[in-house]
Amino acid sequence: MTRLMGMVLIISAAVACEPVTPPAAEPDPGAMTLALQDAPPDAAGLLLVLEGGPVEAMHVHPAYQLHHAQLDANRPVVLIRGELRPGPLALVTVPDRRVGYTVRVVEASAGAASGYVSLSQAAVKVTIAK
Repeated sequence: MTRLMGMVLIISAAVACEPVTPPAAEPDPGAMTLALQDAPPDAAGLLLVLEGGPVEAMHVHPAYQLHHAQLDANRPVVLIRGELRPGPLALVTVPDRRVGYTVRVVEASAGAASGYVSLSQAAVKVTIAK
């Protein structure tokens, strides 16, 4: 009987010491803002790649035109045209805002007054945030 009680205590202690897996966090769906932080004053076009996860929808700021296509399920390519000024460019709807989304400037160009020349990518800063 004492052997049986000892085994029950050992098994109970082993079960109690097993690591507890926390429940999976619920997704945080919603909109994130794609914003221009800095650009040359004659900037009029940006080609961007969003990375990190799927994008469900994009809604451009009324001052701009937006065109987009998917490189793959998690990387849309975005073209934004207009007289670009610092501030919001678009709202991007995603299934989980906790995912580490990033935006990369692939190309920047000036407008017609400057002959549509390419601008330095380093001179343009675009962010994506909640």
